[in-house]
Amino acid sequence: MNNQAKELTKTARANNPFDSGGTNESQPAGAVMVESQAMATVQAMVLMAKKFPRDEAGAMNKILDDCTRVSLAQEALYQFPRGGQQVTGPSIRLAEVLAKNWGNIEYGIIELKSEGGRSQVMAYCWDLETNVRQQRVFVTEHVRDKKGGGRTLLTTQRDIYEHTANQGARRVRACILGIIPRDVIEAATDQIYLTLNNSMDAPDEEIAKLVTAFSENFVVPKFALQKRLGKSLKAATAADVLRFRQIYRSLMDEMSVPADWFDMDAGATNGSGTAKTDTLKQQLKEGDEGPDDGHFRDSEGTVFDPKLHAVDKETDEIIYNKDGAFRKRSSRATAT
Repeated sequence: MNNQAKELTKTARANNPFDSGGTNESQPAGAVMVESQAMATVQAMVLMAKKFPRDEAGAMNKILDDCTRVSLAQEALYQFPRGGQQVTGPSIRLAEVLAKNWGNIEYGIIELKSEGGRSQVMAYCWDLETNVRQQRVFVTEHVRDKKGGGRTLLTTQRDIYEHTANQGARRVRACILGIIPRDVIEAATDQIYLTLNNSMDAPDEEIAKLVTAFSENFVVPKFALQKRLGKSLKAATAADVLRFRQIYRSLMDEMSVPADWFDMDAGATNGSGTAKTDTLKQQLKEGDEGPDDGHFRDSEGTVFDPKLHAVDKETDEIIYNKDGAFRKRSSRATAT
């Protein structure tokens, strides 16, 4: 075949759509090595998962055993409002326990890109044994909401990392719960409730701890908790304590904000000294009061400062105390 025929054959050949044409640039040696190591690690994990499949009965026993720990049970459930209803579910702490004990599961978050004051992140959970994978890709800004309102710009790498990890935890939780069988999750949740019920101290002591925690961490005053409860905090039951714990965990995990749960203006006045609503007047309680150096003391020995009280001008009675208790007495009591 002469040169002209060879040239004709070459030009008549169809283009190969998979031929890169030799234009691919070679990767740096370091990048190739890292990629090879990552691939080898994944292959080893998959091979080990196939060689040593999970013992489901044994895994379930380990999960239930972990759920008997009080410290885990207190952080295991959250609650948040959705569509006018209260949704309850496992927190990220319980999801991590489920994944660890179920076995052959890889989960975490990966930052895909960080620029312009925001990060693109992928949360994932991969069942190495069944090759089922759940993932969520989301974007989070490098800012943190302040408890009292406003936002703080994050500039240090540590702050950005911690904020990104915190935002990713909720997506990781969703991915894990999408992999773990539903009946396993329900059994673990049932055990958590049993642990909480059997380990709870006196409800009034637990409520006192929660009042302090809500106030210090989320600036939620005592009267707001009392209004949500609909009765005196001293009358709280074990079930009430569990509900408040779930709300607290929801706030800690940033699944909700205090305004989703509490009326923060429940004890405020309209500026004239009269309570904003008639609801407060309906919750008044009688008490024995007596003067004490310009203050007043009720039947339980609690001292009240008149400067901290709202006064109903029509009846001339103190109807609200800053500590959240609703009491009734004449503001014109004089020393004897």
